[in-house]
Amino acid sequence: MQNSLYIHIPYCISKCSYCDFFSVRTPSNAAVPDEYIDALCYEIIYRTKESSVDGWKSIYIGGGTPSLLKEEQVLRIIRTAQSCKEKAGISDSGSTCDNSPKTEITMEVNPDDVSPALLNSMDFAGVNRLSCGIQSLDDRALKAVCRRSSADVVRRALSLISSEWKHNFSVDMISALPEQTEDTFLHGLAEILTYKPSHISMYSLTVEEQTPLGKEIYSGKIHYDFDFADDLWIKGRDFLLERGYKQYEVSNFCLADNICIHNMVYWQLENYIGCGAGATGSVYETFSGKRFTNTADIDEYIKFWTSENTIYAAEQIPQDIENIDCDTLMFEFFMMGLRTAAGVCRETFESRFKVPFPRKAESAFAAWTEKNLAVVYERAGKHYYALNKNGMLFLNKFLTEII
Repeated sequence: MQNSLYIHIPYCISKCSYCDFFSVRTPSNAAVPDEYIDALCYEIIYRTKESSVDGWKSIYIGGGTPSLLKEEQVLRIIRTAQSCKEKAGISDSGSTCDNSPKTEITMEVNPDDVSPALLNSMDFAGVNRLSCGIQSLDDRALKAVCRRSSADVVRRALSLISSEWKHNFSVDMISALPEQTEDTFLHGLAEILTYKPSHISMYSLTVEEQTPLGKEIYSGKIHYDFDFADDLWIKGRDFLLERGYKQYEVSNFCLADNICIHNMVYWQLENYIGCGAGATGSVYETFSGKRFTNTADIDEYIKFWTSENTIYAAEQIPQDIENIDCDTLMFEFFMMGLRTAAGVCRETFESRFKVPFPRKAESAFAAWTEKNLAVVYERAGKHYYALNKNGMLFLNKFLTEII
């Protein structure tokens, strides 16, 4: 069966003060240890066999900072994933997965690491989608959150990508960082568009209490205006829409049809495998699912997957497993699907869960449609329910109405 693969590289040279993703500082030479790559490749081989994978819909290398990988490490990871039939012992005449030219292979990069050599190595390895974490073009804002990049470094990276990279590229932006004003944010966004990214992920800053930035804000050491942050994100959204970008998900915008296929897998509750320390994967059945999260102890992760005595069995893998019941799965169907502009499909819900589309949800959509916050439409004989661009701002409130 086809599946999607998320690969986690949990190493960074420095940690941004707002980040709550799992990562650790690299060793002193700023390189990703080869033994971590050894463990990662062994896990990819095992998970491939366990899930009977015979092809990848998408591969996403995230982090952390994947652009710290050496050329041979990137090549090895992708070649391991591509050789899944042979490695998994699936017997047929082919030796590689059925990866069509349309298989999306994304790798995240930090602007500081962008160079002709990096771009060439990614291209050679088969990466066909680059995601660059810009966050801002305001030096004061970048410094306030301990970003490694300066605005000039970001500009050099974008210039090189736009001139040398042969494939799609996406940029990540964050609105309302500390020290950021409306002018600096919108001017930065305008400058980003001059490099013609095919995709933009624009997030409003999420202030997590356990992060260094969160502690400073909630302790009052740093003043932060959450209402201003909400308003600024809306201004950024409208700025992108006015310039031809399509909002296909709450925080994601693209030109033409350059959506992120891998992220759509999450929003449509499709199966994906997570490999690497701290990585998460989800496998769904008709009425239930399982979500596994690997240990975030890198030493334990490496020791397990590289041990010659390890017998790879689910009960021995250092991971947490969450069993997802049918009610939770149905709620997640709405929670994830309504993040997208397409919304949720009545026929897909009824086919998947073998029950009628919930009356409570239908009533809520009718009420929100009257308030011009939702749309109900037909396409190819199927019925869809979606929140519009303003309704998406109140997604959590809508979900409380259909629980």
